[in-house]
Amino acid sequence: MDSPLAHVVDGYTRLAASLLERWSAHASMVATKLDAGGYDADDAAADLAATASLATESGFLLASEALDAAAILTGRQDEPHIVDSEVFSTSLAGAKLRLAGPLVSGHGSALPAAVVSVKPPELEPTEADFSLRADATGHRAGTYVGSVVASRGDAVESVTVLIVVP
Repeated sequence: MDSPLAHVVDGYTRLAASLLERWSAHASMVATKLDAGGYDADDAAADLAATASLATESGFLLASEALDAAAILTGRQDEPHIVDSEVFSTSLAGAKLRLAGPLVSGHGSALPAAVVSVKPPELEPTEADFSLRADATGHRAGTYVGSVVASRGDAVESVTVLIVVP
């Protein structure tokens, strides 16, 4: 598949086949219950709940496919996902800064130190503010927390930092 449009059509084709299979199975199950007789209000309520769940999931999948299609057609699916943090401060103006290790989310996902940089890596003599930049391509959304070590001479300080990956 060479063209972006072909990828989009393939994605929708696979989704349509999957949804058709799931909706057909659900309709067959309801029809079988009706044909067996004794279909009552409890059966109807259970089937209605299953139908609502399937409809909700179908809507979510269709919306997700639309977002994927938009990314593919605009060529953005292969772009890096660069994220910048808020500004942090150290009490050690002019310090050298380094990430202490990976940043970790509350769900246990990690942004490896190799994809996170401290900006700037060394502060000017009167500066104490810095930020982070991460290439979060392929990483889960979430808030990632870690620490930056600031050092100036013999003084060392650990600053708790975070970066939000949307």
